Amino acid sequence: MVNDLVMLAETVAEWPAGFTAFVGRFAGRFPRVEARRQMRAYVRGLLGESERKSGWTLAEAAGQSGPERMQRLLNFYAWDSDGPRDDVRRSVGEILGDARSGVLVVDETGFFEEGRALGRSGPPARRSRRASGEKRTGFWR
Repeated sequence: MVNDLVMLAETVAEWPAGFTAFVGRFAGRFPRVEARRQMRAYVRGLLGESERKSGWTLAEAAGQSGPERMQRLLNFYAWDSDGPRDDVRRSVGEILGDARSGVLVVDETGFFEEGRALGRSGPPARRSRRASGEKRTGFWR
């Protein structure tokens, strides 16, 4: 795990200055300097290669000893929660081009498990219509 974190830190350190410009677009949404710094570390962790994105793993990727600062960013600091979403939407539009030149499709992803899990009782399984049009019934994980 330590080697993975070192590799992640090296990869993130090689990111171009575009990352700084990207997170700079959101700086105005975070009035305090500490909140802006933590937002930068949070976004860097989310974009990193870590498989799990918990407070602990994001904090470790940022070189912090625990998740307290990540949790403080999400739960304590005053910031406009709708603003960054709008900023991301605007940034994606600028990067990918205007709406008339293409379409971006984001699809829900899951791991499909056929059959019935042992000892599991509950609601009927979800149905999935795959891109091929095939209908499947089973459990999602």
